[in-house]
Order: sequence, then C-alpha cells, then structure tokens
Amino acid sequence: MIRNLFVISILLLIISIKVKAQNQNDSIVTVSQDSILQFSEVKSALRLIDSVKNAEQQKKDEKRFDLIVNRSINTRYFSLPINKILDYNNFEGIRLGFGLITNSNISEYFSIEGYFGYGFKDENWKYGSGLSLYLHEKTESKLHFSYMNDVTEKAGYNFFEKRDITSTEIYRKFLVDKMDLVEKYQVSFSFLSFSYLRSNAFINKSVITDTDNYYYGASLIDATNNFVFSEIGLQFRYAYNERFIRSERNTYVPVTNYPILMANIIKGTNWFDAEYEYTKYEAKITQTFYLQSLGKTKLALVGGLVDGKVPLNKLYNGHGSYQPFSIESENSFGTMRMGEFYSDKFLSVFFKHNFGNLFVSTNIFKPTFAVVNNFGIGELSENTYHQANEPIQSIEKGYYECGLLINNILNQSFLGYGFGLFYRYGPYAFDKKADNFSYKLSLTIEL
Repeated sequence: MIRNLFVISILLLIISIKVKAQNQNDSIVTVSQDSILQFSEVKSALRLIDSVKNAEQQKKDEKRFDLIVNRSINTRYFSLPINKILDYNNFEGIRLGFGLITNSNISEYFSIEGYFGYGFKDENWKYGSGLSLYLHEKTESKLHFSYMNDVTEKAGYNFFEKRDITSTEIYRKFLVDKMDLVEKYQVSFSFLSFSYLRSNAFINKSVITDTDNYYYGASLIDATNNFVFSEIGLQFRYAYNERFIRSERNTYVPVTNYPILMANIIKGTNWFDAEYEYTKYEAKITQTFYLQSLGKTKLALVGGLVDGKVPLNKLYNGHGSYQPFSIESENSFGTMRMGEFYSDKFLSVFFKHNFGNLFVSTNIFKPTFAVVNNFGIGELSENTYHQANEPIQSIEKGYYECGLLINNILNQSFLGYGFGLFYRYGPYAFDKKADNFSYKLSLTIEL
C-alpha cells in the first residue's frame, strides 16, 4: 500500500507540474509544446519508480533474512525467540507459545529468559526459564542456570556447536517424531580459550518419562518408564583459524578451512537420588573442501560410546530423517525411519558433494547438482532390562544410502528450492523396492 501510494504520488507530481506549465502558457484550448511530457522524462520517472520498488523489496528481504539468522524479534528491552512463538515437529505437531529474553539495554551483565508453549498433537504444555551471568567479555565466559519441563528427542545427541544457517542439518528437528518428557535443572559454565577452543562444563539432574510404552527393568513387574539421571560433563568445540566474515547481507558468518572438532564427555552419577551410573564419549568432525572448478565437498564423521547399562533414552538412535516426502537434512540418514535403530556404540559418515552451477542461470533459475553417500555402523550390547513392544535392533551389518539433489531450481532472494531422491541399499534394504526410496524437498540458504 505504501509503495503504491509513493509511486502514484510521483506520477501525480510530474503531471501536476506539466499541467501548471500548460495553464500558465495557454489558458484557453491551445496546447503548448512544453506541456507534452518528453520521453526522457517518462523514462526517468519509470527508472525512479523501479529503484523505489527494488529498495523496498531489498528491505523486506533483509528483514526476513535477519529473522532467520537471529531467530528472534528484537525490541528495545527484549528479544522474542521465534521458535518459542511458533514451532513444529512430528511429535508435538504445531506448537504455539511465547518467550522473552532480556537484552543489553536492561543489563550488560546478565539476561533473564522464560517461555511456555503448547503442542497441539501431544496436547501438553511446556515451559522453562533461565538466568545467564556474563562474567568476562574477552573470553566470552558465561554462567548459566536453567530449568525446563519440556520434551526432548529420544536417544539423541547434541554437541556444543554453532548453528550454521547455510547447512540443511537444521531442518531435521521438524521431522523428529519420538520424544520423551523431561524435567531438568542445569548449571553450566562456558568460555573461550586458546583463541579457537570453546568449552562448556555442566551439571544437571533430570527426570525423563517415556512416551511410547517402553519400560526398563529386570521384568515387566519391576520395570518403569520414569527415570532419574544426574550428569556432569564437558563439551568442547575447536575450530582452528575460524574467522567471522561479513556476508553481503551484513551477517557475520563463521568460516574456516580446517576441520571443526567437537567432543562430549558425560558422566552419569548417583547424585541427587539418580539411579544410573555410566560414561558417554561422543565426537563429531566436520570439514568443507573447496575444489577449484569442481564445487565443494562436505564431510562429517560422528561417533558415540556408552560405557554402562542404561535405559533406551540414554542410548543413540540411528539419526534418521525419513518421511515419504520431507525436507532434506544433511548429516542424517534420509531413508532411515525415525527410531528404527538404536546403538550403545556407533560411527556415522556423511558425504555430500555439490558440483555447483553446471548450466546457464537466471535470476530465479540457478540449479546446482549434489550427490550424497552416507554410511553408518553400530552395536547394541545385550541388556535384558529393555522391555519394549518391538525388538530393538542396531546396524551392526552397516547401513548404506545414496542420493541425488537438484538445488536452486527456483531461487527467491536468499532462498533456493529444489528436489532430491534418496535410495537405501545394502543389508538393511527392504524387499519392496519402493520402500527404499525417499523423496526430498531441498531448501537452501545462500549468503
């Protein structure tokens, strides 16, 4: 509406100037030569109109981009996280709620946060709160206290890593359909050292309740689906020579030509009336290789080991991202069903090569081709305490899949839309060929 009014105003201004000139030179019916709009003047007006349209469109694009990058709406004193207002996954369905985080205009030394939300599919309320104390700016030292009564992915893993909006890995959370209820209290301390090493130490207590008829115990009579855990842990992320480069959209993007190393060491204790003692070792290595004239290769290796007997919630799921038709999520198995496999030790290798643009492109048509090949292997130690309706299986024979992606078939501003096809082969392929395929929507972000 504002744009249209502005355009109309410009045209009316030009016409009014010419009409005024006409009235001054000939007040009867004679039309003077000067009153005729010259072609060059019309051309200049149209050029001005186009520039206004482009400027307003660019402004809209920047606002949308900022929302995606920052994941929050910023006001004078508060930030409103978008995922607390509206979110989605296959367990909760649509989730609506509200969240607030105080910003530096209230205090540079601390921030307070809180949220609540409701999932329309699981029909449950969730809520949480937190307090962050900023202790030292140069080393980014922060002490964080948090409480949550929410849901978390069953047998998932997390690393102390920065969210990369250019990676499609961020879309997997929308596909998760197996979650457990968790009430958790945690204290953590994070800091930067040796220029590139980020560390996070934590201690927590959590009560996890299973949601899909899984029980743990020597027999069904003694088994329970409610588990108390207490953990202390260290998380590391090392990215040598990582730099923050400003993109065309004034966003600082972390870039390094070296591998990014991440690791977790988590010790389960019997503190705070917890019931299980164990140790978990987890690691992840990622690197992007840029090949001149041949595109770029992304490689990720992820592994984990649980030393001790624990319920299914503290094992590792296969990290699948299958739906018959779903959004593509790298560093996951696109043909593996959610919760299809579990392991207490595993190794996954994710390979993706993008050949770049092989054809002549236009403003909205910029197709790029990528190939994917993923491999995983895992083991599940014998534990008769698992009481489940279906057998719990691992991928000790090796899991294989490949895929082809055509990205950026359509391109709008910084968003690219494409299509992909994944195929499952090897020891765990289904007898029915059609079940081995998974069709993907490719959604990429370009900076």
